[in-house]
Amino acid sequence: IQASSGWSQVNVWTGPVSTNWETMNWSLGVLPNSNQWVMVTNAGYKAVAIFPMTPINFPGSMAVSNLTVDAPAGSKNLLLLNYFGTALPLRVRNQCDIGTNGRVLNLYSGFIVDGSNGTSLNISGELTQEGGYWAVSNGTTIVNSNGQLNVNGDCLLGTLAVRGGTYSQSG
Repeated sequence: IQASSGWSQVNVWTGPVSTNWETMNWSLGVLPNSNQWVMVTNAGYKAVAIFPMTPINFPGSMAVSNLTVDAPAGSKNLLLLNYFGTALPLRVRNQCDIGTNGRVLNLYSGFIVDGSNGTSLNISGELTQEGGYWAVSNGTTIVNSNGQLNVNGDCLLGTLAVRGGTYSQSG
């Protein structure tokens, strides 16, 4: 699949079960990189996890053009940012969408959405942060109806629009 605006390729997670980000379960047969729109959107219940060794051994996979985490009805997908620290964050250069059946769980890790004009982080599912750091450096973070944004740690939101969802912050 070729995309036409700012990224060159779509790389879709194809694995049926929970495993590591660097496992070769990607539609392009290569790990994510900065000119790919990365999608964790297939059916089933699974977590795709970035662990502490991922940024050390696969630093080129820590930046993507766009990111979508979602799943079809009756399924749930989780992107787990699992204690890898903030030295080399997962960086989304344009837009990040967390769909109704998607979840991003940041446990003491770094997560940055550089964004572009308009919406940078669109949450219809759930983004939960426990420690670590996350930021939206340009654009708007939108929490849609039924979306959840739960923050306990350092964050930089930029513009925040809560449109029927929930935003909670502690700490």
